[in-house]
Amino acid sequence: MADFVWPISLSLGVAAHLLYFHRYETHNYVHRILAIIITTIAVSTVLVSRTGNVGLIVAAATTLGYAVCFAIGAMGSTLVYRLFFNPLNRFPGPFAARLSDFYIAFTVGGKLNQYHKLYELHQKYGRIVRRGATELSIVDPDFVEPSHSSQTRVTKGPWYDMETVPALLSERVRTQHDRRRKHWVPAFSDKALREYEPRIQSFNNKLLAKLTELDGKPMDVSHWFKLYAFDVMGSLAFGKNYRMLDSGEKHHALGLLTDGMAPLGLTMPVWFLRLLKGIPGDTLGVEKFTKFCNDEIEDAVRNNFFSNASEKDAASAGGSTVTSWLYNAYKDSPNPGRNPYYQQDARLLIVAGADTTAVTFAYMFYQLAQHPEDVEMIRNELKQCVKGDFSDVDIRHCEHLNATINETLRLHSPGPSGAFRLTPPEGLRVGDTFVPEGTAYNIPFYVVARDESVYEQASSFVPERWYSKPEMVKYKGAFVPFLIGAYNCIGKNVALMELRTLTAKILLEYDVSLAPGEDGSRLLNDSKDHFTMSLAPLDLVFTRVK
Repeated sequence: MADFVWPISLSLGVAAHLLYFHRYETHNYVHRILAIIITTIAVSTVLVSRTGNVGLIVAAATTLGYAVCFAIGAMGSTLVYRLFFNPLNRFPGPFAARLSDFYIAFTVGGKLNQYHKLYELHQKYGRIVRRGATELSIVDPDFVEPSHSSQTRVTKGPWYDMETVPALLSERVRTQHDRRRKHWVPAFSDKALREYEPRIQSFNNKLLAKLTELDGKPMDVSHWFKLYAFDVMGSLAFGKNYRMLDSGEKHHALGLLTDGMAPLGLTMPVWFLRLLKGIPGDTLGVEKFTKFCNDEIEDAVRNNFFSNASEKDAASAGGSTVTSWLYNAYKDSPNPGRNPYYQQDARLLIVAGADTTAVTFAYMFYQLAQHPEDVEMIRNELKQCVKGDFSDVDIRHCEHLNATINETLRLHSPGPSGAFRLTPPEGLRVGDTFVPEGTAYNIPFYVVARDESVYEQASSFVPERWYSKPEMVKYKGAFVPFLIGAYNCIGKNVALMELRTLTAKILLEYDVSLAPGEDGSRLLNDSKDHFTMSLAPLDLVFTRVK
C-alpha cells in the first residue's frame, strides 16, 4: 500500500475531530461509532489483503496501523485544541483539567467526595473553575437564576444521557419533559397528599416505637432514617410495606441502590459510561437495581396497586400510590407494566424519594444534637399549635421547625455537587462573565452554602436566618434546595410533609444528643457523594423528655 495512505489516515483523524466530534454531541452513538470502526477495520483488512497480495495477518497489522494513525490524528487535534484554542482556557483551574473530562473522576477516586474536592478547587481558584476539558464548576450566586428559571435557555447537560430511556429527571428535551411532568402532577396534588399522610404517619409511629425500644441507647440514625425513608417510599410508590423498620434490616434493594449509584459519584464522561454499559455483565452494578424496580412496577400493575389490600395495616398500602396515578399515562400501551418510561420513572421515585429524605433527616438530627436550644424552640412552638394527634396542616406554619429544615438543606444539600446544565447556542452571559456555547457546568450548592458573601456566618447552623434574622441571607436567590423553574422537584411537598411530621413527633417526646465517642466526623468526612449521598454512620442517643 502506498505510503501516502498514512498521512491520509492522520488527516482523516484530524478532520473527524474538527468536523464531527468537536461540533456535535456524540456520546449517544458511542456503540454505533465503535461498530463502524470495527467494521471499517475488518473490511479494510480484506481489501488490503487482496489489493496488496499479502496474508490476512500482514493486512490486519497494516490496517491497524492506519487505524492508529487515524486515532493519533483525532486525539492529537483534540489535544492541540484543548491546550491552545479552547475558549474555556481563560477560566482558572488545574492544568490537568484542560486536558481531559476524566480529571474530576481521577481526583475524587474511591472516596467519592466530589463536593469536598470542588470546595478545595473553588477555595484555590475562585468562583468559576475548570473541572474538565469541556466542563466548569460555578459557585457565583448570580448564575443560579439564569441556570434554573423557567425562562432560561440553559438546558440539562449531557450527564443526563446515561440512560437510553430517560426518566423524568433525565429528560433533556424541554417539550418532552413538560409533557411527561403533567403525568406526575395528580400524584402530588393536595388530594393525593391527603391520602399519603396516614401512611407516612404510620411509619412515623413505627420509628418512634423503635426509639422507645432502644430506651436511650445509641442508634445509628444514618441506618434507621434510611430504613424509614425506603419503607415510606415503598408504600407511596408501589403500595408495598418492606417492613424494614420492623426487622431493622436493609432490604436487598438498598444495597443494589448504593452499588448502582456509586459510578455517578465519579462524574466520568457520559460516552465512557455508555460504553461500559454496553459490555456484557453488570459492569456498573446498576442492572440488578433496575431489575428490582422493573419487577416492582410490573407487580404493582398486575395486582392493581394493592387497592384491594387489607386496611388493617395502614402502612401496607390502602388508597392511591404515585405509580397508580402515573399508570393513567401508560394504561393504553400494549403492556403498561413493561413500558420503559414507566419503569424508569418508578426507579426515579426510589432514588429521588427515599435517598434525599434520609440524608436530610440524618444531617438535621446531627445538627439538633449539638443545638439543644433549637430543639427547645421547636418543641415550644409545637406545643402552641398541637394537642394530641396532629397532621401536617397543623404544623406547616411553625417557623423554627421550617427554618431548621431549611438550614439543614442549605448546609447539607442531599445533592451537594449540584446538577449539570449546558449553555445554549448563543452562550450564557451573567454580568461581565460569558460562558461559551455548549459548555457543561454544575453549581455545587455545598460550596455556595459556605460563601460568606452569600450567607452571614455561612458555616454556622443558624435557623433564625430564615425568619427572624433575614439579614443573614445576603443573596436569597442562591437558596434553591428543590430547584426552581421547569425542573424543580415535583415531590417537594411530600418530602416536607415527612420532614415536618416525623421531626415534630420525635422532638415532642425526645431530646437528642451525640452518643459517647461520637463527634460526627464520620458523617461529615466519610459520606459518599454519588449524585445523592450514601451516609456514613452517625450514632445518636434519644432520651425521653421528662
